[in-house]
Amino acid sequence: YTTDTGRRWETPAPASVLNTRPKPTQQRQPQRQPQQLLRGAWHERTLLQRDLAAEADARDALWCSGLRPLPMQALQWRTREAGDGHAHLWSLPEESRFGDFWAEQVPRLQALGWSIVVQPGFAHQSVTVDRWRLLIDRATGEEQGRELIEPIHPPGPRARPLTALRQPPREGSFMLSLGVDVDGETLDLAPLLADLLKRDAREVAAIDDTALITLRAPGGRRIDAPAAPLKAIVGAMLDLLTDPRRQDGPLRLSTWEAHRLDALRLALLDTHAERALGGEHAERALGGEHAERAGRAAQVGPQAAWQLQGDAGLAALAQRLRSVGGPLPIEPALLQAVGLTLQLRPYQRQGVAWLQYLREQQLAGILADDMGLGKTAQVLAHLLIEKHAGRLDRPALVVLPTSLIANWQSEAARFAPALRVLTLQGSARARDFERIAEHDVVFTTYPLLWRDIAALRKQPWHLLILDEAQMVKNAGSRAAGALRRLDAR
Repeated sequence: YTTDTGRRWETPAPASVLNTRPKPTQQRQPQRQPQQLLRGAWHERTLLQRDLAAEADARDALWCSGLRPLPMQALQWRTREAGDGHAHLWSLPEESRFGDFWAEQVPRLQALGWSIVVQPGFAHQSVTVDRWRLLIDRATGEEQGRELIEPIHPPGPRARPLTALRQPPREGSFMLSLGVDVDGETLDLAPLLADLLKRDAREVAAIDDTALITLRAPGGRRIDAPAAPLKAIVGAMLDLLTDPRRQDGPLRLSTWEAHRLDALRLALLDTHAERALGGEHAERALGGEHAERAGRAAQVGPQAAWQLQGDAGLAALAQRLRSVGGPLPIEPALLQAVGLTLQLRPYQRQGVAWLQYLREQQLAGILADDMGLGKTAQVLAHLLIEKHAGRLDRPALVVLPTSLIANWQSEAARFAPALRVLTLQGSARARDFERIAEHDVVFTTYPLLWRDIAALRKQPWHLLILDEAQMVKNAGSRAAGALRRLDAR
């Protein structure tokens, strides 16, 4: 309370919700409201009439905002004097809620006439404040806090060009950084989206494109972003964002996952196009779909535009895969011409075509036929085609479980006698290291791979073939580490 002469009186907000609202008879008879005697200098006395109904409304507003009384026993002070003046504190149950409190509850309390003072050290201002009133201690000159003198409002839509998260170059994969610029600071968007998918029970795909989605950054910071581009990102990267094994930082994409980035690119272009046209949907010609998307996105301009940076290689791969189509069929006559002595079934020829397709596009892949359906024969046919075409100018390395060495040796001799095969096995295998380049195919085993890595990494390889590849599913194993050190096309 403040009197006409400027004298102030205050009391801690009641921590109890019981018996704090005045009885109806007190509200109808102001004279029955409690009075407070204020004493001043020179024996000056002022009788202050309290308004219990207004006090109860203020207390209810505090509870509705999510604030709760903080018991003193919940705090630990370095010294007993440090706790002086902090006997009646209120707080939120979780620190992460302060961002929402600042953006939602503080404007509501301001509208009700509350004075909001921010003390030094508060770090949860999720909405920028344009004007403050600085409160200075007259005795010491130290800042006591800053009072908001204008209502705060969420900022209007704005965006800056994304700054790529710096990562060292890696071979055999792409690192995709999802970044969002907020007040000049680039935040990693991936953990924010992962948190959204955990806490928001709604299906993200069902959210209206024009709605705002609240993202929560570490420390309770709140970011409101339009739903349309976030839905595009989630749609293309859902399984990566929700993977419980995902680590912080950029998302790792193999070259075979170029379609993800291409789908993301097209979806983002669509969101830009809809914004540029004010949400109107125009007719599209089937052949000009990509050109129209790009044209519409160009109308948006650099402001508020999501950008893909450093993706030239992956985009070129996606374009190439679209243009070449699927694997070309392998005819029986070709297999006979290259020296395969076995007649493959149609599904086996499809497997060989798949391996040829991977080689043509410089991709790794998996031949995942069931056991006993002739995967070894398909790989041997693939190697014969490579040799016949003159591409097997380096040997191919086949890594096997020890128990399968004899089977591969037998089938290579029976079905692909034109291949020059070398097996690295036994205690005397070191003397064969110098003869590796003279052969078309080299067999080794997983237990011997990491032991012989010094010699094997010196040899450039045309292909690296892993049989029973689950043997190296643990990326931290010595065999997996040795495989990543090999030089193979």
